[in-house]
Amino acid sequence: MLRGNTGMLGGEIYFAETTEIAYRKSNSSGATIKADVLLDYSLICRNPDYCMNFSKLINHYGYNSVKGIDCVSFPEYVVYNFAQVSVKKIWIDDQIYFRAKNKN
Repeated sequence: MLRGNTGMLGGEIYFAETTEIAYRKSNSSGATIKADVLLDYSLICRNPDYCMNFSKLINHYGYNSVKGIDCVSFPEYVVYNFAQVSVKKIWIDDQIYFRAKNKN
């Protein structure tokens, strides 16, 4: 998984609330990832901040994730650290590419 270079809340790792929303945001192509995401302390952003990054988020605001509302059509969740993401499943063009093993 790669971080994005740009975005309304900085160039980082974006997540949606449902697979349908994620698929729509990906312009109906590419990979869709199902993951557990540790949002922990989320800054609520109502306006775009294209310059947001982890350093600014943690040092200036004291948060480690962002929830974007009002500035996007659906709520978006953004994390800046790969350790906050546990990938469960990856689809590429409707085919399962990866599925995490159960830890039971």
